[in-house]
Amino acid sequence: TVTTLSNATLESAVEAFTVNASLNAASALNARVGNGTATGYIVDLNASLDPTYVVSNPTVGEAAAAGFATFSIDLSHASAVPVTLNLALAAVSATAGNDYTSSREVSTNGGSSWSAAGATSVTVAAGATNALVRVPILNDSGYEAAGETFTLTVTNPVSTTTTNTTATGSATIISEDVRPFMYIVDAPPVVEGSTITFTVG
Repeated sequence: TVTTLSNATLESAVEAFTVNASLNAASALNARVGNGTATGYIVDLNASLDPTYVVSNPTVGEAAAAGFATFSIDLSHASAVPVTLNLALAAVSATAGNDYTSSREVSTNGGSSWSAAGATSVTVAAGATNALVRVPILNDSGYEAAGETFTLTVTNPVSTTTTNTTATGSATIISEDVRPFMYIVDAPPVVEGSTITFTVG
């Protein structure tokens, strides 16, 4: 956990910092780093009352039983109006159709239920702060020493409802044919003066 500080200075609507996680020499013999960097976001309500949204950077094993890379879209705080966000996937080192599919499912109730495949947008209701987007992962049966990545870019065409109009998250797919991997997850944005909690798995 990281404790943020509140001050009266008018700053950017959102400020970011990173946390790096690594393995010591003994642990590195039995495990490897899948994604060792996470980002925390601090929101200054003095700068804007509109929320800022961010997209997480999930890490998933290629043969994971769940079969999905799940992105979390988090608002810094609830909006007084619904926020509709458009979704777009893009390959980086992973290949669509070989490592992941281009279909998307969305959830606005914490994953209790999901939309049909092929969603191109998601609406975060007024008063809510989170939506999930999951993308099916494919096991290509080959071993890749480095993780393969693809991105989810989330855009807001109505700039008056949020402080930002775009945010991108990167999913890392790790081959599970050898040593287990360690990862650290981005934390949702918090208002300054609050505590940010990062999850390490």
